[in-house]
Order: sequence, then C-alpha cells, then structure tokens
Amino acid sequence: MMNPEVKAKWVAALRSGKYQQASGTLNDEGRFCCLGVLCEISGLGAWGEHNGDGLIPYETNNGKETDLAPHSVCDWAGFEKFASPQMRVPTVEIEEEREGLHEHNDSGKTFAQIADAIEEQL
Repeated sequence: MMNPEVKAKWVAALRSGKYQQASGTLNDEGRFCCLGVLCEISGLGAWGEHNGDGLIPYETNNGKETDLAPHSVCDWAGFEKFASPQMRVPTVEIEEEREGLHEHNDSGKTFAQIADAIEEQL
C-alpha cells in the first residue's frame, strides 16, 4: 500500500484544479503530468531551468528527471512495493486498461480519473 498521507495529499492536489495537465513530461512550462504533481508536492527537490524545449527537469540529490519521478520521490510515495525497479510507477486500471499512471496520463485520462484510480486502487 502506498503511503496514506502522500496518497491523500496527491489525490487532493490532482483534484484541486491548481495544476494544468501536460503529457510526455513531468513539467512542460508549468503544466504537469500526474507524476509532476507528485514531485511538486513532495518538496524533495526543485524544478530546474528548461533546456530550450520547454521541458523543465525535477532536480534531486540523485539527479535530474524530465519523464518519470525520481527514485527519491517514488520512495517517499511508497512506490517500491508496486512496480519494477526500472519503472517505479504503479499500474492502475482505468476504463478496463491496466497501465502505469504516467501512461494513463499521456493517453488522455484526466487528473480526476487518475485521482479516482489512485484513491481506489493504491
């Protein structure tokens, strides 16, 4: 089971309307994927400078990431219990499709749908 406090905070952030949704990256000039929102609320790092293409890396002690949440964020959330060491992202089922949270995000599922799946399945 994922850390219940992190789960509640993440679900609330996804439902808050504060974050505009992006796909294919954690942070695209202030628009976020669901994992970018998780990075944002974690406070474990900081957003770096974009590299000219609008993609903004999340920087922690263990490096920079633009596509998936860094391992320190995944550990904080409790993801190690859900997925392979390479991906570190849990899978959930939305509309009869079981995929990683980032894949649901990138295929057009809304933050509301993703929040419901996190709340019910993780």
